[in-house]
Amino acid sequence: MRFASQEFFDKLKESIMDENSDDSIYTELYEVLLHDTKYRIIRNVGFEDWEDVFQEVAWSVIRQLPRYLLNSEGMHEAQRQSWLNRIVDGKSASWLKKKYRMNKQKKEEQGSQKGSKQPKNIVLSLDMLHEINEETHTPIKLAEEYDSTKSPETIMVESEVSKKLLEKLTQLYSINTSPEKLIAFTYSRLIFPYMGDGVSGKPSKVYEHLYGFRLYDLYECMMDDLMSVIDGFIPKETFLPLREKLDIIDSDGHAIGEKSFNLQVRQITDGVHRIHKKLDADRDEETKEEQKQEQQEGGSDDDDRTPEF
Repeated sequence: MRFASQEFFDKLKESIMDENSDDSIYTELYEVLLHDTKYRIIRNVGFEDWEDVFQEVAWSVIRQLPRYLLNSEGMHEAQRQSWLNRIVDGKSASWLKKKYRMNKQKKEEQGSQKGSKQPKNIVLSLDMLHEINEETHTPIKLAEEYDSTKSPETIMVESEVSKKLLEKLTQLYSINTSPEKLIAFTYSRLIFPYMGDGVSGKPSKVYEHLYGFRLYDLYECMMDDLMSVIDGFIPKETFLPLREKLDIIDSDGHAIGEKSFNLQVRQITDGVHRIHKKLDADRDEETKEEQKQEQQEGGSDDDDRTPEF
């Protein structure tokens, strides 16, 4: 039973409002929260600290239960899951900030701050965007705020990188394949490998983390996780082609997004390979088109016509 399910919501509400009810519901709530948040917390803060963060998440949920039960009566599961995800991500971010401050203070006390390397941000470095990395030799970021320490040339280049990144992501989610495979590819190639702490992008790990979860819920989590990895904001319009695939009504009269992720390891492996092959083919085609356009714009040595701008 999942925290966001209507079944558990009704059970939780009934037990909390029943004055004669015992405290067993809180034990069950703790176990449900543990099941639903453990791997998200691990992806956020790593194996070393996840239990401490989970305790803060559980306590925060319990404190907010009365308001949650009152305000989420008419919500669907994805909205309830998003509410829980926000708590998890908020507590994870607070923990990481606190840990960073403690580590920084410790280094300062030890006198080793000078000359030491600054902590690296977790950044997105994709095979399909290798050519973008080569242009800038800097991590791909989606900067939203103006940075006065950067030169205008650097800001212009980074803006172009961000634009190309969004175009590549839209291209990815427009590929004609199942939404399950696109979500699996995103976690396998774009998220898990850059989370660190033992969470790899192997198909077996993707299966272990995603299997059984509702596709709409995975879609929401995927957007949050990808933005966390690149440390920047991605407009929802970028994911629109994938959302449209999830909203398609199947023969049973239900949206595909309502189904659970049920790809097996072999299917994940095949899907990731085919998508990567498609992206490589599209990239090669784009390169040929660019080269062709450059040749047309350059003209021949005998062409003395004035170029048009």
